[in-house]
Amino acid sequence: FYDNILVRRHGQSTSGFTKKSFNVDFNHGNRFRWREGEDEVKDVKWLTNWGDKTKTHNTMAHEIAALAGAGHHFAFPFRMQTNGSFYSVADMVEDADDRWLERLGLAPDGALYKMYNALTSASGNEKKTRETEGTADLQAVVTGLAPSTALDTRRRYAYDNLDLAACVSYFVGRNLTSDQDHGHKNYYLYRDTPDTGE
Repeated sequence: FYDNILVRRHGQSTSGFTKKSFNVDFNHGNRFRWREGEDEVKDVKWLTNWGDKTKTHNTMAHEIAALAGAGHHFAFPFRMQTNGSFYSVADMVEDADDRWLERLGLAPDGALYKMYNALTSASGNEKKTRETEGTADLQAVVTGLAPSTALDTRRRYAYDNLDLAACVSYFVGRNLTSDQDHGHKNYYLYRDTPDTGE
């Protein structure tokens, strides 16, 4: 039983759906155990799958990303009740934060960004970790990969600053699931700040 949790609406286009998505933030002293044997998480998302008639897209997309070797969330469908009555079948999806990074085997004190643009600006995005720092690391990537820069210069920047194997795994996973709601927004950038700097 979890009480006094913060629940707020999630999503932009899905906010117009009959069945809504929600962000769920648990208390510091009573984190959420989503499965026996797994570490507790701070927050989850209850994502509507109202527009997905199969009710499987989120679950399968994250499972395929895992198989492709890409960063992924735990995701599974569940039945949501409100005030003792059926509300919807939704997808429980892990939130991206330092605990998620640790589960993926990444340094939890690296810089994690939720991106809301097509890598065109360091501003307007959400910094999920290292929040007291600025965004110079993100601006360096935006500048280093800017389409106005010569292709050879961008290529050298990518070789020197990106984990290209992780990038390939990510794009393979997104392509296999026909994910068309990313790239212009809805993706994460992570920098291994304390180790490789990639």
